[in-house]
Amino acid sequence: MKEECKFSTTRSAAIWFDDGNVILQAENKKFRVHKSILALHSPIMNDMFMLGKPDADMGSDSVEDGCPVVEMKDDSASEWEELLSLIYHGYRVTRPNEALSFVQISAMLRLGHKYCFKPYRQEALERFVDAFGSDWDTVVINDEGDIDTDKMRMDDAHSWSDVVNLAFDLRIRQSLPLVCFNAIAHKDYPSYLFEGTEEQKRHRLARSILTSSDNFSVLRAASIYDTCEGEDCQGALTACIDRTYAPKLDVAKGLMIWDDIDSDGLCDRCKEAAQTDFEASRDTLWIALPSVFGLPPWNALDGGHEVED
Repeated sequence: MKEECKFSTTRSAAIWFDDGNVILQAENKKFRVHKSILALHSPIMNDMFMLGKPDADMGSDSVEDGCPVVEMKDDSASEWEELLSLIYHGYRVTRPNEALSFVQISAMLRLGHKYCFKPYRQEALERFVDAFGSDWDTVVINDEGDIDTDKMRMDDAHSWSDVVNLAFDLRIRQSLPLVCFNAIAHKDYPSYLFEGTEEQKRHRLARSILTSSDNFSVLRAASIYDTCEGEDCQGALTACIDRTYAPKLDVAKGLMIWDDIDSDGLCDRCKEAAQTDFEASRDTLWIALPSVFGLPPWNALDGGHEVED
């Protein structure tokens, strides 16, 4: 006898078509859709449907309203809702020039990778790497756990730990250095690393990031610059460093721009020399960033924008 379902299911209000001929079930949510539409976008789905027994292949033998119910094992209901909304509703939910939410990016990457929805996967990957790649001009650094670029934005349902998990789960190598850097720069670091929407927490990953944070330190200037023309620059320089990096090491400021540094009290020549030193150190940090997290150099990580299998 077939074991009874241990939890109730609900039908998606947005993705339930009366003329659909297959029902996808992810977690406790069901989506009634069309085999032909899914097969058009996914060769894996196409092959599954061509075999004639999608329910058996995907681990389910139930039928509802004359449609096979396909259990999408280990998949997120919210991510299927987002991906199917993009497939079916397109411009009703987003525009090509608008930023996509993180949950949309995650759905396109995870499900696109697993079921080979290639155009959606590639679009999401390009948007993710745009924010967290090796191009300095598109760098996202903040301590709030926010993502706000022209192509991607954070949503309220996820935390930075979900961003970290996504990059590691799919091994998006070219984004790992900056994702890890932001992980340490987060204002709620390290406690938030043990939060997130993932049911199984990535404690091993969290420990790895915690260990890497020990590689950061501040080299304090011992004295003012030789070109100094001011009388109070020594104290001002010490205060500038303290404001920037104290009372605790604020890692995010290691990659900030000079205009965000409060250099009040320094003479013009000391400001110029301090800016030169700061930017040189920042560039050195940027080049070395992958090695801080045990990763290959940037040029070895930039081998094309493709999720690793």
